[in-house]
Amino acid sequence: MKYIILVERLDTTPDGTGIKQTQAYEYVEGERPEETLKRITGFVAICQCGKIVGAMDFTRTPIKDAGKILGQWIGEGCIVEPRFTSSWSANIESCSCRAAERGEG
Repeated sequence: MKYIILVERLDTTPDGTGIKQTQAYEYVEGERPEETLKRITGFVAICQCGKIVGAMDFTRTPIKDAGKILGQWIGEGCIVEPRFTSSWSANIESCSCRAAERGEG
């Protein structure tokens, strides 16, 4: 089984204020954490029709907004897949099954 782990850390700046940083990692059950933790850099939403209908850069999206977006995708029945590399891309397409529901397909 795979898990997504969110790690929040408070870094202190030279002026004494704090900066809160959130990082997401994927952990594979049964494997050693130091060998399997991969930093998540983004997510894509895959519709039930198999098309990528959304993408999010997790490193640049505020955690509150990221939670809303991920919740919306899951609520719409999408599969949410993490991305791990510092450079990735996604081709966003129109959903076929929603167009069919509206009588467009």
